[in-house]
Amino acid sequence: MTNMEVTILKNIATFTGMSKENTYWSILKDYFNFLDKQCTVAPILSMYGFVMTSYASCIGNEGRYEESSALNQKIMRDSLRAGSASYLSRNMYGLVWNERKQKSLPMVSEDPEWCQDVKKCLTMDIYCKNKQHGSIMRKRLGEM
Repeated sequence: MTNMEVTILKNIATFTGMSKENTYWSILKDYFNFLDKQCTVAPILSMYGFVMTSYASCIGNEGRYEESSALNQKIMRDSLRAGSASYLSRNMYGLVWNERKQKSLPMVSEDPEWCQDVKKCLTMDIYCKNKQHGSIMRKRLGEM
């Protein structure tokens, strides 16, 4: 598939949400699993990180925290192996979010532990010059 085709499928999958019948996510997962078995993720890291980070977020929102966290960790490992930090912050945030949801902990700017974790993500966003995700992390901290 071309990058444009993958992007379109990802957008449709995100728009239609999570469900067992969401064939768009299934197609994308099968596609990346196939590519992952053929070679390392490094040549496709950009599209893989783009799509699978969104997928991890969707399944986390559905309460599948352990599966989401495992995928977040895989994306982070693959990113580090490829010498890329661009997907670290979003996946770090996914890990923190999943853990706090599992433990029913608050995610408010008054919680010092939450703020510390979000600041780590924000620091990574600043390092990677990811202004869009950085502004989201600032909102989580109540800075905007």
